[in-house]
Amino acid sequence: MTCKHVFLAALITFMLASCGNNADRSEPEKTSSSAKASAAKTKSPIALEFRLKNAKHIDVDALLALMPEHSRPTYKSAEFDSQIGATVVSDLTFHDSAGDFLAIERAELYGVDLEAIDRIKTSEITDHNAPFETVFQKIRLFGVTPLNTANTAAHLSLTAAEIDVLRIRQGSFKHANDGNEAAQIFNAFELDGLYFQDINVTTEEEGAPEISFKAPDLRIVGLGGGKLEALIAHNPEYLVSQSEGSIDAMEERMGPQGAMFLQGPLRGLLAPTQQRTTFERLEWRSIDFSKLLSFALNGENPPVSIKNLISLGDLSVLDTKVFIDDNIAVHIAESTLSATEFMGFAPTKIEALTKDAIYDFTAYVPATEEDLLTVLRKHGLDNIKGNGKFEWIWDPKKGDAALSYVTEAKGLADFSLDFDLVGIEIDKIEAAIDADDEDAIASLAELDGFSLKIQDEKLLDAVFDIVGLQTGMGGSDLRLTTPAIIRLSGSKIAKLNSRFPGYIDAVADFITDGGSLQISTNTEAPVSILSITVAGNSMPLTLPDLLELEITHKE
Repeated sequence: MTCKHVFLAALITFMLASCGNNADRSEPEKTSSSAKASAAKTKSPIALEFRLKNAKHIDVDALLALMPEHSRPTYKSAEFDSQIGATVVSDLTFHDSAGDFLAIERAELYGVDLEAIDRIKTSEITDHNAPFETVFQKIRLFGVTPLNTANTAAHLSLTAAEIDVLRIRQGSFKHANDGNEAAQIFNAFELDGLYFQDINVTTEEEGAPEISFKAPDLRIVGLGGGKLEALIAHNPEYLVSQSEGSIDAMEERMGPQGAMFLQGPLRGLLAPTQQRTTFERLEWRSIDFSKLLSFALNGENPPVSIKNLISLGDLSVLDTKVFIDDNIAVHIAESTLSATEFMGFAPTKIEALTKDAIYDFTAYVPATEEDLLTVLRKHGLDNIKGNGKFEWIWDPKKGDAALSYVTEAKGLADFSLDFDLVGIEIDKIEAAIDADDEDAIASLAELDGFSLKIQDEKLLDAVFDIVGLQTGMGGSDLRLTTPAIIRLSGSKIAKLNSRFPGYIDAVADFITDGGSLQISTNTEAPVSILSITVAGNSMPLTLPDLLELEITHKE
């Protein structure tokens, strides 16, 4: 099913519910399931029974007559079920110019309000704060299947879906506010929930890997006003399958040197035939663009200095597993991301954690590559345990910012990165932008420190043994000769700057003896990012002096 078809199906489904009949003028009874849906450990509403009290029959033929004839769906039967309070439509089929494209075995329509639709359409209110009207209480769809998919790049199927309480602003379809069109759409409706059962989406494109996503339980809860309360998925799965054609296309893009790695034992690591990622549960909560929405509705750009303009909320993923064919390559107990604090569009605080990860690199290697498997197991690369942490903190008033990333791979290597900036006060940034400075942040920011450190345990041993297999040389011999090659090849470069000989010796000694290698700056005062950029583009050999760059090795 193409994206056009998916959108059209959603639109037609909405129109069906939007054109119903309800003789009772009063507001329909509150029946939203969103409160339960937002609790991740509960069952999805679509998996539970539902009944609407005091419901009335909907004339489906009258509904369909309000739609354009060329897109009007057909159905087998439509009956009112008093036990659940819904008009049930069977074998609903949607069409387009190419023929049938979507079939729904059963559609249940609850609490549709035609009078509310009339008020929405006839309202003369043009303000974007116009009152909402409840269009329906619930729509349930069962057995959704795409048709005529032979010539489409994307396919969608699902066992069931539920649209939970749709509200639309009066005048939304008749009046257009000055401002952003997308903002008008998001401001026009509120949706308590959208729940999917056994959703499966697959994309196929010549020369590209086949990608599919499926989830037995996927929920979108509380969407409206620029906010998303929660996105919850239970046991979602993401699958990437490579064909010979897609790998050939990758080789062509990589060029001869890059493609060489796809011809040897590293092919399974760089382009696995099948890579499947599963999660026990994914929760993404409290996404908020409501302040940005208010500016966009009026066609205005928000000030740089506005606090909490957006929030990307909190993301939590439990029990991530990455399978290569049927072998587990990665198992991460918990991953979290928090990005809730912003100044304008710039985050003032981000924190990401990876806890209790286990990596098995033998999963990427076919059983026929016995030598490579032996090397990986020899160095413990079939059971690497580790944790990781990323953090970004920026104080807009003081102008100080710090980025840090630390990852620990026990028995292999530890890696750390620290990056400090000063001078990026928000009031100075705003003044520079007002003065038409297109590179305001780069003009103001100064580097106050940089450090990159690798602490080796078995990483170098493993790398040289693996490269040795790729090149046909022994790993120990390759590691023994590489430092001499580095010193020899670097002898000409060493004459260009007095710091270079020390750098070359530090890298060569690190390869010989292991230990730690650290690259860091040691300036007495912060250095302008703009001056670093200029020097890097025009006089790169002066960068080590400008940054007082040090490369040190410790055993």
